[in-house]
Amino acid sequence: MTNSCQTGRQPAAASPAPLTVLRGHQADVTDVKFDALDADLLYSAGADGELRQWSSKARRACLSLRCGSQLLSLLPLPPAAQPATGRRIVSQARDGWLHEWDTRQPAVPLASVRHQQLGFAHAALLGPPLLLALPHEPDHDRRSGVDLVPLPSACPPLVSPDDSAGVTSHERQTVVLHTLWPDGDSCGVPAETSTSQTGMPMALTATDADNSSSRAAAAVVGCVFESGLACIWTCSAGQQQQPDAVSELIGAARLLTECGTSIDLAPPVAAGGGVCGVAASAGAELVKFCVPNADRQVQLLSSTLVSQGGGGLSQCRVRHDSKVVVTGGWDHRVRVQAYSDLRPLAILREHTAPVSCLDLASTSNLIASGSRDRRIALWSVF
Repeated sequence: MTNSCQTGRQPAAASPAPLTVLRGHQADVTDVKFDALDADLLYSAGADGELRQWSSKARRACLSLRCGSQLLSLLPLPPAAQPATGRRIVSQARDGWLHEWDTRQPAVPLASVRHQQLGFAHAALLGPPLLLALPHEPDHDRRSGVDLVPLPSACPPLVSPDDSAGVTSHERQTVVLHTLWPDGDSCGVPAETSTSQTGMPMALTATDADNSSSRAAAAVVGCVFESGLACIWTCSAGQQQQPDAVSELIGAARLLTECGTSIDLAPPVAAGGGVCGVAASAGAELVKFCVPNADRQVQLLSSTLVSQGGGGLSQCRVRHDSKVVVTGGWDHRVRVQAYSDLRPLAILREHTAPVSCLDLASTSNLIASGSRDRRIALWSVF
């Protein structure tokens, strides 16, 4: 493991200017997402409840939706789940509402459910079949965990108050298929991690499982908690009728000394490589970890302190080729670092307020960063 404070090093190259800066949001930008089918399309969420679809080439918004309350995150559905025309996207609001939208009929959502949650962790999408990972609804035990719920359109409709009319709205019944808990003797996780000592789930991520490994599963889910604990589960999302067999906790460890703020999983690697990724904290820590297939322990591979005196990190993302990690910081900076050893490569300066969200294109080197300065910057690096 390497452990170094790398803030004193100079970037390997001069900081590039952004390709373009998108303006128009009237509140903090809380999330940005690239479209998986069209590299020109970008989605963004605002703290005032506005969802925008942008054309990056035209540098303007081509669609604006009002989602009713402060938005936390956006989840465009994967290509296989998209209609021939238009796009479907799920919005997550701070008050717990999940709306599923069709851009061909933007006046009202296709379906809506309300998932009561504490905190402000962004939802993650996994499958198929498509499920949403969300912070666990608080219960009498006050346990911290991650709920797996269907898309709003896959939830049963509410019964109309007027049964004779047979009319139902777009609101659906809330369904929790399964809950992932941060405890398990097989991982050497102490019993107290299932109590309030873990704190709230602060960030979630999901990716396809490594199908070449012995752990055949539909997806891998990662979560970092308020205490700095990181947990990794494999999920057989297709076994909805067998809740006891839907998931397995394959690793858990306190990777961070301060509150976790972000986690991301690297693309599946070759057989024997296990599940790897990065996590970040409010103390500007950035760590790289791996859960080998041979055991159930999270291994800390490398760590670094990204910035000193400038606050923490809000986001960390691994690029599709597993060559670089991109972080967004409270110090208004976007940083690019080598995934192999977390050494700094570039500092991107454009924002005038904390960077609140990041996304990396799935087929190119494009980076989108959103900020509390209400702007979105697009970058192309390395």
